Amino acid sequence: MNNTRYFDMVEDHTPPTPGPLREVQVEFVTEALLGEELSVHWGVRENTRYFCGIGSRGTCFQMRLEYADGI
Repeated sequence: MNNTRYFDMVEDHTPPTPGPLREVQVEFVTEALLGEELSVHWGVRENTRYFCGIGSRGTCFQMRLEYADGI
């Protein structure tokens, strides 16, 4: 899977953001293979969202998205 698809997965499966995106931190751990299913786990703390994509071989990616206060 192309690394940009992880951003699409995160964006497609989360509620609206609290404000504009301020900072992104991503760690690509291993690639997801064709046909592999991924589960995306996430949590929220203040204006920051944390994501972890897990496939059959373990963690594929970890992502932190920090948002500015709403406009």
